[in-house]
Amino acid sequence: MHRPSLLATFVLAVLLASSQLCAATEVPFSFRDGLVWVKVAAPGASAPLNFLLDSGASASVIDLRAARRLGMKSGRPQIVRGIHTRSVAYEWNGFEGTVGGIPLPRQILALDLSAVSHGCHQQIDGLIGADFFRDRIIQLEYGDSCVRIFPRRAAPPVPGTALPIAIRNDAMCVRVSLGAGEGKWTRLDTGCDSDLHWVKGASREESARGASIAATSGSAHQATTEVRLGPEVLPEVETTLHAQPIFSGEAGLVGNGILSRFTVTFDRDGKRLYLDRR
Repeated sequence: MHRPSLLATFVLAVLLASSQLCAATEVPFSFRDGLVWVKVAAPGASAPLNFLLDSGASASVIDLRAARRLGMKSGRPQIVRGIHTRSVAYEWNGFEGTVGGIPLPRQILALDLSAVSHGCHQQIDGLIGADFFRDRIIQLEYGDSCVRIFPRRAAPPVPGTALPIAIRNDAMCVRVSLGAGEGKWTRLDTGCDSDLHWVKGASREESARGASIAATSGSAHQATTEVRLGPEVLPEVETTLHAQPIFSGEAGLVGNGILSRFTVTFDRDGKRLYLDRR
């Protein structure tokens, strides 16, 4: 009987291992209310929790009521900055939630999300924030309602236009311009249900301390603008204009109204955003 050589066996093992490393964990999501909803499993929860994938939150968050149901004990308080708002959150170290079997950050914030949930079809139990994007390639396929999560060390080549990312206030920002205007660093916010929030005038360049979550909107008015992200030109974008800065050193928020026009791939550590026209 013919036996495979040791070399052939070794090559086959390497190919199998490589295919497993490059395989993404695919997590289905529900795109409702203009937001990306995913199911999170957690010990002590009788049913999966309803979290938002929220790249605009610098830290992951659990709703205070959900935290209490899981037996959380409040930790040290800290101030969380929202859009023209400030709230008190509590540190919680030891969260054991998973999405698609992948662990969420163990150190998260407990925050009352009832006001943020207003107008949604269900209560928001938590936010998977920008801290989850570290050491991973995360791809949103809005058309297939699927999040693909790759280990960064083994991710395959990513299609689309590559744009540089800057990390400001622990959040990912990309350069955006209105019409022929100057490009400004603007937060990538999958937790924003609109197209674009934009700060009129200059925003101070320094970053601010503490967590920041673009959760509620302040006084502003609407306009229709042409928006540019690198070579991508988007006409007639619904833009919410703000007179005051939202977060220091940032020009506003790029929401799902824009992002859902693309397959979007985040490489936080490599500081690249890839946009592929759907």
